Amino acid sequence: MNISIFVICYNEEIILQKFIEHYRTRFPNCEITIYDNMSTDNSRQIAIKNDCKVLEYDSNNEIRDDLYLEIKNNCWKQAKTDWVLICDTDEFLDINQEQLEKEDCSIILSKGYNMVNLEDDLIFDNIKFGIRAKQYDKYYLFNKSKIKEINYEAGCHSANPKGEIKFSKNVYNLFHYTMLSEQYLVDRYKRNFERLSKENKKYGWGIQYSDSEQTIRDRFTTAKKWFSENKEFNLEQAINIKMIKHNYQEIEGWFNMEQQYLELLESTPEKGIFVELGAYKGKSTSFIVTEIVNRNRNIQFYTVDTFEGDSGSTDKKEVEAYKQVNVSKMYEEFKENTKHLENKFTIMVNYSYEAAEYFADNSIDVVFLDAGHSASAVLADLKAWYPKMKDNSIMSGHDYNSWIGVKTSVLEFFGKEPDKVENDCWFIKIIK
Repeated sequence: MNISIFVICYNEEIILQKFIEHYRTRFPNCEITIYDNMSTDNSRQIAIKNDCKVLEYDSNNEIRDDLYLEIKNNCWKQAKTDWVLICDTDEFLDINQEQLEKEDCSIILSKGYNMVNLEDDLIFDNIKFGIRAKQYDKYYLFNKSKIKEINYEAGCHSANPKGEIKFSKNVYNLFHYTMLSEQYLVDRYKRNFERLSKENKKYGWGIQYSDSEQTIRDRFTTAKKWFSENKEFNLEQAINIKMIKHNYQEIEGWFNMEQQYLELLESTPEKGIFVELGAYKGKSTSFIVTEIVNRNRNIQFYTVDTFEGDSGSTDKKEVEAYKQVNVSKMYEEFKENTKHLENKFTIMVNYSYEAAEYFADNSIDVVFLDAGHSASAVLADLKAWYPKMKDNSIMSGHDYNSWIGVKTSVLEFFGKEPDKVENDCWFIKIIK
């Protein structure tokens, strides 16, 4: 299935190449027609280089929504394909050819987000967060063999289509890339306000471009503050388009402490340190690092293991337990299972009690003990890691009720029951 794409453009050299790549990736054979409003930058050259069809229209260097509407309401009617997509260069609909083929409809529904560059560096590929923007829930993609008139209204944020109307079963995300940087948006608004025609001003079309520079900069400040304070959000609030898909369910191991790990993550402050003792083949590591990345948390995460099935313990039960699993290629399997998270955390190949030497005293916010389970091994870890813990930090671990050595050592070291035991995990807040 092929589609025809029609887009209006004026001086969009910063984003046009990304726009073309976005749609050509999803629809390799799509035909892109660019209605160029006499651009003075490299937009036209970029379009031609990418085999786009360029049609110029002259508005006497003014933004005229009457011409804009005339083009968008009619440009698609002679398209060779049934499916047509009408948009601006900053509107990226996230649908591909395979998905479109599965839809039995005449209009694709969309869900809009204003994409925000939190780094203010104009690096397009770094943009991953978007704020829900219902005004961009527009009818971009429709089947012209069934829709005879689309009837966009000013701004194209609403339409009154005529024909055989049947909406898509699924709703597809629309990424509106306008907040590429503070200065970019300031300059864009200033330019567009200066180009507003008398008719646009009369009817209030494009009135948003009258926003002051401070208003625009405040918009970025508000967005950055919101995302820094809200690590979890639903899709009616915002989106992270670069979330990593979980794979921990597919990794061999005994990890079932998702809620407990999330509680520990929540207890770790920004720029804090979270250490995991005992990694096996990466099941728990993959889970929590994925969550750290997807929640945009600025946390240093370390995982410690010998990856040889050896905790340093001579406890017969523990030695026998390791004989029941294949540890010959444990490190290679761990690396393979977590390769998509490379550079997101630190692996320490060492005995758990020895790894503590690499951390300064009073530097760690959370440690989770799940390495050796014998009394001697757990006690060695507690003695090694306790000095490294900050005041008000959390020491925790697994198998409190499953392995007598764990419970015995925790009680001996702290001289009391844990603050909480849940899902066989123990938790103690460290007060110094």
